[in-house]
Amino acid sequence: MRVINFVNKRRIYLPIILFLCSLLIIHVYHNKLFAFSTSNQKSMIVNYQINDSDEYILNPERGFHANIELTKDKGLSRLREQGFTLARSYIRLDPFREQPISEDFLQKLRDGLTRVREAGIKIIPRISYNFPIPGENYKQPDAPLPVILNHIQQLKPIFQEYQDVIAALPAGFIGAWGEWHSSTNGLQNFDSKQKVLTALLNALPSTRMVQLRYPSDIKYIYPEPLNSDEAFTGIDKARIGHENLCFLASEDDAGTYSTQDNNGNKIYSPDIKNDLQGYLEAISPYVVVGGETCQVVSQYARTDGKTALAEMERFNWSYINVDFYAPVIDRWKQEGVYNIIADKLGYRFRLVKAEIPESVNSGDELKISFTITNDGFASPYNPRRAEIILRNQQSKQVYRFPVDTDPRRWFPQKQHQINFSGIIPVNMPKGSYNVLLSLPDPTPQLYERPEYSIRLANKDVWEPSTGYNSFLMNLSVN
Repeated sequence: MRVINFVNKRRIYLPIILFLCSLLIIHVYHNKLFAFSTSNQKSMIVNYQINDSDEYILNPERGFHANIELTKDKGLSRLREQGFTLARSYIRLDPFREQPISEDFLQKLRDGLTRVREAGIKIIPRISYNFPIPGENYKQPDAPLPVILNHIQQLKPIFQEYQDVIAALPAGFIGAWGEWHSSTNGLQNFDSKQKVLTALLNALPSTRMVQLRYPSDIKYIYPEPLNSDEAFTGIDKARIGHENLCFLASEDDAGTYSTQDNNGNKIYSPDIKNDLQGYLEAISPYVVVGGETCQVVSQYARTDGKTALAEMERFNWSYINVDFYAPVIDRWKQEGVYNIIADKLGYRFRLVKAEIPESVNSGDELKISFTITNDGFASPYNPRRAEIILRNQQSKQVYRFPVDTDPRRWFPQKQHQINFSGIIPVNMPKGSYNVLLSLPDPTPQLYERPEYSIRLANKDVWEPSTGYNSFLMNLSVN
């Protein structure tokens, strides 16, 4: 009986023991192989040079912007040659103040946005029902609130279809020039403004921002400033930027840093200005900020170049009008700050250094570390991909690896270390591969358009034909 029990136990346990031993052998063997495959990988470290030439780096969604008529084809295709990736266009709805927008006009908007896409630029559309001229005292009418809300619904399909070339949308519609003041229909109250804003946020895709003229309007809706955890999440609070349309024109930028009662009457004091500027400073790293100068309105104008640079840096400016107000723009040229502003508006990324292995085996993990600094005033405000590109030097076959980082968080005046890890495909042909960084526009229409990719401010790294930035290193895949 005892013998039978012993034999039965051995029959039961022996296969288990053998199985566990085999697992141990496989584990040890695997670890030895892994140690062997990685221990011989040597890393290369490269430090990169700044592009110190006078060449202006043309990058999307930033810089001085041009001005166009969207419904007319006037030199759109030449804007990039002239140094612009952004253009603003007034969209005048004067004929439709009391009726729906005609299908003919909506088609003209689609045709114009198609030309924008073909031209390789993006647009800031300002929608208004009037364009006052000096002496009219803002008496040209805007539209009643129900008409505005209906027009926004008519424009919604266009906003969705052409979101790729809409950089940002100034709120528009209300008052003179669509600037949210001087409404002939009494729409300067907070209730009307909030209804228009809500309609615009719902009409736009969640990846695009609406810009408000007055920080007091933003603060009224969201008393607590946008914070880092909320930023870039697509919630409404994270999609409201600022458009300053009288930058430096007076002590409070012609009412920009004033508040109002519910009838639209302006209220200003130094304390109000300080409070609103503090609020704007808190949210501006995470939202789009831009605008234009305007005619100097008082002896307290602050249009000198030193003040312009300081405030653009403080409030993270991404773009400004190149044409208006001309005497201010000319002053910046005379004081030698125009080119500095042109270079620093928005983001200005450059590689500092990178560490990349000399070789890697197919099927193994590839690790790359690189450091980016941002010398601009701001970071990108729209979504942006980051990808490591491996390109076979012989076949030119490209392999893309997504990088777990958000370039919108590559904030200015800071260095950012990005660590990438990815698995080399087992079937990836052996050979020498160029190692590159791509920062493409994520929208399907623009993803493979090199003119919509971000160029780094380094010497000898940019490939205009592909939109890639070279790490100036090759990787051997074994």
